[in-house]
Amino acid sequence: MAIRSLSAALVLIGLGASGASAADISSTDLEAFRTAVHDAGCMLKTEADAHAIEQATGFSAEKLAQITGMMIANGEASVLTVAGNKHLTLNTGACAQ
Repeated sequence: MAIRSLSAALVLIGLGASGASAADISSTDLEAFRTAVHDAGCMLKTEADAHAIEQATGFSAEKLAQITGMMIANGEASVLTVAGNKHLTLNTGACAQ
């Protein structure tokens, strides 16, 4: 099942209202997220992809929301439209194109 809207994609990865703060996110947390997204193929396309990130990192939805928001804001991740579906993609490291 493809992620059909930006709002659905962001909800799936926890990018909604977040109670976590940047101070709650360590460099180790960021690296764990990057590794999980890389291992998932560098792009979250489906609900299963998003759940794989949750399981791989063990992070709460709030923490995933904060990390994802930080990465989008600093250009490390972006939301792309592919065939009418919204996907979250990692733009750095081994995932850089």
